Amino acid sequence: MTAYRRLWAFVLLALSLAVLRGLAVPQWVAEARPPLPTPRPYVDCRTVPENAPPPTWQARLDAVARTYIAPDQPAAEAVARRLGFTRFPSPSNMCGPLSLAILRGAGLVPPQTPLSRFWLLNPRTDWSTIRKVLPPERFCHTRFTQPLDKVDFRAFPLQPGDLLYLYAGPGDTFEHILVVSRVDAAGRVYAVTNLNLKAQGYYVVREVMLYDPQHPGEGQFYQWTDRKYAATIGVTGRGGVELWRPLWATFPLPSEPFAQGRHFWPWWGRRGLAAR
Repeated sequence: MTAYRRLWAFVLLALSLAVLRGLAVPQWVAEARPPLPTPRPYVDCRTVPENAPPPTWQARLDAVARTYIAPDQPAAEAVARRLGFTRFPSPSNMCGPLSLAILRGAGLVPPQTPLSRFWLLNPRTDWSTIRKVLPPERFCHTRFTQPLDKVDFRAFPLQPGDLLYLYAGPGDTFEHILVVSRVDAAGRVYAVTNLNLKAQGYYVVREVMLYDPQHPGEGQFYQWTDRKYAATIGVTGRGGVELWRPLWATFPLPSEPFAQGRHFWPWWGRRGLAAR
């Protein structure tokens, strides 16, 4: 072995020993290290009293959501391009970015939050992303394990600003994200969301009634969980529902009415979240 090779062998041996020493941390050093902070858990929305959205926020959510209504597929494709959440956006999978755009436009998340963060969102694997966008300091959380059409929404009524993730159950065809945009005087709950209308795929963005508390079984929730619609609009929600709700006491009232193309941000300032 030449002197040059012996030198390199010595260097590699020294590096290996350094790595091994770094892995073998002395006990007294390990004990002196401060423990990692425990992530703050979400509060269960069912335990939060008097958390109704103020009328000003309700009006903003409704106004923002309506700006995304698209009556046909070309218009829905234009909405997808407007959201710009990926290089080739499609109305078929824009439910996450659309929901985030509604929250962002209303001022419930920072205006710099990239819509791509909610594209193909999956709470099973993207929990850290959800916590960054919907922090436990500002949102509560609830999970219903029963199918969507079995949830008692009279005992736990939905309200504007609620973000829902609908899980697919056995035999379901897709999963979906939406934001409740308004509740009328009769308690009927509505959302502006992307919908498939035909078996071969034809997407629009509509305001749909999710459910009517006075008439159980009526509304989009019950169509999405009905197997007879599997070949057309698809089936979802039979695997349960996950919900995030603003803690309204932490949000100051908007100081100005909603204007399309403008954002209101009450507490983040202009820095917002960094894009990934």
